[in-house]
Amino acid sequence: MTRRGVAMPWLVGYYGVFQAGHLTLNVVYLSGLRPIEDFPPPPAEGWHPQATALWTSMGLIDTAIAVLALYFVVEFFGGRRRALWAGLVSLTPYMYNTFTFNYSVAATGAWARHPGEYVVLNIASIPLVLLFAVVVRDVWEVSGTGGLCDDSARR
Repeated sequence: MTRRGVAMPWLVGYYGVFQAGHLTLNVVYLSGLRPIEDFPPPPAEGWHPQATALWTSMGLIDTAIAVLALYFVVEFFGGRRRALWAGLVSLTPYMYNTFTFNYSVAATGAWARHPGEYVVLNIASIPLVLLFAVVVRDVWEVSGTGGLCDDSARR
């Protein structure tokens, strides 16, 4: 993986700390030690049972993403080439879950009721959006011709 400048190790380290915390919180909520209805902060009428089912499924996916993210961090700091692919595979569903999460809380009115909490959550994700952009750029460059699906090398 390309390590341009000092920012990349910091972004990857942040991702590791962020996902270790994410993994811990997911285990707490998914194990029932804390009710899933408490997070994310609900709209005025509380979370509909279908929404809590969504949060549970997203939590399960987030748990798998967090484990893969920690693998990426270990591979990155170990200097292994496969770190780039582990980063892409962990960051892509993370980005999807982030956008799905934000759309869901905005559509239900929870964002309007708890703007401070949701702004903080999104600010904490900014470095991960930057990391995703860097990983995508590096995958693009490593693929040789600037595209992941270019089969000209096989000809």
